Amino acid sequence: MLPTQLLSYWENSADEFCSMKNKKLLILTTSLSAKKTGGVSNYYGALDSKFPFQHDYCVVGDREDDGILSNVFIRLITDYLLFIKSLITNSYDLVVINPSLTLNGLIRDYLFFLIAKALGNKTVIFFRGWERKYEEIVFRTKWRYLFLPVRKCDGFIVLAKSFREAMLPSVKSPVFIETTVLDEEILKGYDETNIQRAPSPSKKLRLLYLARIEKYKGVFTAIEAFKKLKEQSIEVELLIAGNGAELDKVKASIKGVNDPNLRYIGLVDGEEKRQLLLNSDILLFPSTHSEGMPNTVLEAMGCGLAVITTKMGGVDDFFCGDTMGGELVDDFPTEIAQTVTRLINNPAELSKISLSNYTFAKQYFYSSKVATRLDEIFNAVLYKTDCKEFWIDKPL
Repeated sequence: MLPTQLLSYWENSADEFCSMKNKKLLILTTSLSAKKTGGVSNYYGALDSKFPFQHDYCVVGDREDDGILSNVFIRLITDYLLFIKSLITNSYDLVVINPSLTLNGLIRDYLFFLIAKALGNKTVIFFRGWERKYEEIVFRTKWRYLFLPVRKCDGFIVLAKSFREAMLPSVKSPVFIETTVLDEEILKGYDETNIQRAPSPSKKLRLLYLARIEKYKGVFTAIEAFKKLKEQSIEVELLIAGNGAELDKVKASIKGVNDPNLRYIGLVDGEEKRQLLLNSDILLFPSTHSEGMPNTVLEAMGCGLAVITTKMGGVDDFFCGDTMGGELVDDFPTEIAQTVTRLINNPAELSKISLSNYTFAKQYFYSSKVATRLDEIFNAVLYKTDCKEFWIDKPL
């Protein structure tokens, strides 16, 4: 290479590197500060201080004052107008939209995508939740023609290999696989020396249900499993935390069981949630919902809990029941009771699972690591740089 060519190459490389470091993104998310938070806001709340690039948020979705239909409609129109204003008055390198592949996600966020593309912005769609019937609609049935513009998105991120495989025949843009996130701040003051669960014979094993109070999330399954354990004279605690449409029915079920070891403790967040996770032993997540990759599972693993769960969505890519807790396949209450009984009778196994889950979560799910991987994905979309395929190695 001639000296002048070499100099030009260095200058171009330096310019590209500076662009990569100084890129600016607009990220659509629900409110990071609202009391009523969800998976997307929790995700970006954990990553916000870890991102190595400039970024703004455009707040969309439910608000505290949503109630009557007119409020929802006015809020939605206002969200679109503020989004347009942000794109016109600022220069963004990339717009990141975070829909679920559900009816509500398609109705609301598809228009955000169309607006961004109409105004000439590069876009990434990060699919969060995923429902198979809408996968069919968007990518395979005759209705897919309504969503042809989506195929011109500059890049996609999904939370499971199976989601990516479902998209690839229909889209030409790159589809990256990522995870949700564990905010390592939750483990402040803890490490492998004090994270392991090794309960003494005098201590009741504490089971935790931490999710929305909905039938499809498995809250009644958790209660049924507790009742089975009680029938077998196996003493455990079950704490239920969260909020949702089935709350009154859950409270009635708890009252019917009439056991002080089965308690509903409300909606938890912040320090209360941290202490709840760090002082429980096993997470119950018997969901039959179309999950993306539930944060609760990652947080529990990071805090050293064994996890008993179905392998929904992205959980299927990494979860091993034998080494992480237990996998639910058929008769969920019975399988939960059997797994809990096994771990009670073998505290050394529970302690081993606890340390293994903590180590695994630290390797893959810490917010600092997820932020770095996302930065590489955004660079790959913007500058056509190489982005190492991200696969989680299941533990042996």
